[in-house]
Amino acid sequence: MMTEKIVEKHAEFEALRKCGMRWAVLLSLSFDLSKKKVTLTSSAIDELRTSRMMLESGCFSSCDICCILDGVEQKLVLEAVSLGKIF
Repeated sequence: MMTEKIVEKHAEFEALRKCGMRWAVLLSLSFDLSKKKVTLTSSAIDELRTSRMMLESGCFSSCDICCILDGVEQKLVLEAVSLGKIF
């Protein structure tokens, strides 16, 4: 029983770690788009900030954070595609 909890906690920690890496990639993409003079929606920027605070607090599940990152990714990829470049 104790081992199951440890495995479950470890799996959640790994999922949160992956969310953190995904957040960093999306932040980098947002900077790259900004350098290319693409105007990002305020909601995408706000959602990046919110997801960072959620990650840092440790009070939210990886599922909650991934849901927000999914929306951010969708918005950023749409902007990147509008540049006409495949990445």
